[in-house]
Amino acid sequence: MNRCRHMSIVLVVLLSLTTVRSKSVSGEDNVENPTYTAWSKFKPKTSVKYKNTNKIKVMGNDFTSESDLIMTLTEVTPDKVVVETGTVTRINGQEIKTSPTKQEYHRMIPLKPGQKKENVGKPDGVLEEGQEKIKVAAGEYATTWHKSKVEDRVLQSWVTDAVPGTLVKTVTTLGGQTSGTNILELVQVTLP
Repeated sequence: MNRCRHMSIVLVVLLSLTTVRSKSVSGEDNVENPTYTAWSKFKPKTSVKYKNTNKIKVMGNDFTSESDLIMTLTEVTPDKVVVETGTVTRINGQEIKTSPTKQEYHRMIPLKPGQKKENVGKPDGVLEEGQEKIKVAAGEYATTWHKSKVEDRVLQSWVTDAVPGTLVKTVTTLGGQTSGTNILELVQVTLP
């Protein structure tokens, strides 16, 4: 399986649920960054671990990979949070570790052109949304879910303020030439 394709699926899932980092700004077209809000109420060294299962079909062949995605809060200030993310991927019995990367999320961000304040933090292309209690490996959570479609991807995500970063689970269905399913599920929350 193409490792870059796998990582792009993970990134699409995460970025569809968070607002991309931006420099701190001021003005009336700015809002509080949902990612900052989701992490800032926790202490540094708080972490979440996800299991990511990717099943795709390429040219008639089925490929499955699993990875662990670990996000750790390393810094909290009144203006930003810093989250370190690392992955360990298992493909065909081989384990591939990526070097952790740090991402800054500033407290205030500008609205995207044409975006309404009430839609900040929601994925693009929302078709349906609702409330649901779901059980994952890390526990049972009362969540808000969104189902959205962007190009050939249908994404359903479950989020709650009770979890650092808010993400509990996502299920992404891929269409097109490379069809398949990607499931990202919360398996552990560690509080210092």
